[in-house]
Amino acid sequence: MIWKALAILGAGSFFAVGFDIATDPNCDSVSFRGGGARSVLTTCFTDTTGDFSKSFAVIGSFLVGIAILTFIFWAEINAYIRNLELRERFESALDAAIASNNDKSNNAFENSSATEQEIRNSGNKFLRNWMTLSQVFKSNKVISSVLVVIFVFGFYKTVAPQISLFNPITCAGLKRDLATKDVIGRQIWNSYQEEVSRLSQVEMFSDSYHLQVGNAARRALQLLINDNEGYLIMKAKPHCVNDVSELEKIIASNNTAVSYLKGVGTIQGKKFSVYNGWNTSVYQTYTDFEYYLE
Repeated sequence: MIWKALAILGAGSFFAVGFDIATDPNCDSVSFRGGGARSVLTTCFTDTTGDFSKSFAVIGSFLVGIAILTFIFWAEINAYIRNLELRERFESALDAAIASNNDKSNNAFENSSATEQEIRNSGNKFLRNWMTLSQVFKSNKVISSVLVVIFVFGFYKTVAPQISLFNPITCAGLKRDLATKDVIGRQIWNSYQEEVSRLSQVEMFSDSYHLQVGNAARRALQLLINDNEGYLIMKAKPHCVNDVSELEKIIASNNTAVSYLKGVGTIQGKKFSVYNGWNTSVYQTYTDFEYYLE
């Protein structure tokens, strides 16, 4: 019983991953890595950097989840199929026996009511199959539990985000992810401040100064990239954010700065160069991601 519960959790992880990837507008490619025996961790990319495309990752995740559920419930599924086959054979044999014993003199009446009888039989057959399926669910607590979990998960992912009352629940995972990003961000920010402080210790526009500008720029670039990753996580759950339009502006500004520091973009028509010096007022304070949340 324990291994079935673990397998169900594993299948649920794949369904959750597939749903998250499918609903993430900033996920164009994906890389997977193990998150333990019962979880799957993913890294989404806004370009084709990941190992798999978005569509392949979504379909693959759902198929793996279905395969796991099929494997652990194969005995129940097989028994249900066999029961249906036996029931159909029995009903066919019973109908044939009744038909053979009918008086030939009633053929005209039977022909006139054939359509009505077929409709009644098809309705009774559907009702019997539905009752059989209901009995399977009632008698198998594991299957019933899986259906409840699927219903709750669907409500949590689709309905709950639209109701502000559930924000403390639906945004809890987002806050945990952002807290992790903040730990990384503050570490990079502290390193960046150290590099900036070293600029005041070397002669302006000397070779050492130019080298130190490059060190500060690299730290600033790491900091901006970490910020953007956090902003994109927030953008995927707009109902948790104070001002989505403001967040969009910050992301656009950060993207411009990242392109500039990488040497592929410009600011005020100029490309980045260590010979241009460094503005030490850049990023003097660090703002936690939680500042932008509801």
